[in-house]
Amino acid sequence: MTAAPHVESPSPRDWLEDFVPGTRERLGTISFTAGEIVAFARQFDPQAFHIDAEAAKASPFGGLVASGWHTLAKIMRLVSGRSVAGGGRGFIASPGFEDLRWIKPSRPGDVFEVFAEVISVTPSASKPDRGLIVQRFEAIDAEGATVCSLTGKVFFKRRGDRA
Repeated sequence: MTAAPHVESPSPRDWLEDFVPGTRERLGTISFTAGEIVAFARQFDPQAFHIDAEAAKASPFGGLVASGWHTLAKIMRLVSGRSVAGGGRGFIASPGFEDLRWIKPSRPGDVFEVFAEVISVTPSASKPDRGLIVQRFEAIDAEGATVCSLTGKVFFKRRGDRA
């Protein structure tokens, strides 16, 4: 099996035609501090192992961990920044994500690299001015293990529709 081409840093992708199936890009890194973990969880996911370091020691995680939603939000920040690069000229909207997996917990001090791989690019049969891009996103830890992964779909305009 041939490895996907790897691009070290994101380049502008304004139009459907700018995405090439098999291309894998490093979007950047995400990291976690105890303060961020607690603040996010207090607002959005107030479970003891996210908001109380002492209580978290007795949890199945054995210590403070970020909410999976926090990990996903940090990934999404990189993805969103990528989708609107160059002003987001061709970006339309996302119909959603699939196959979300939280494989390993995110802990204070963790730093993960986030990658996007283009799975498919499909021009629309009913709306010729656009198409659908399917991408696989992964957060990878320092040991090379996948921590979080998901598949996302995004509608982009085709280059010919610059209205």
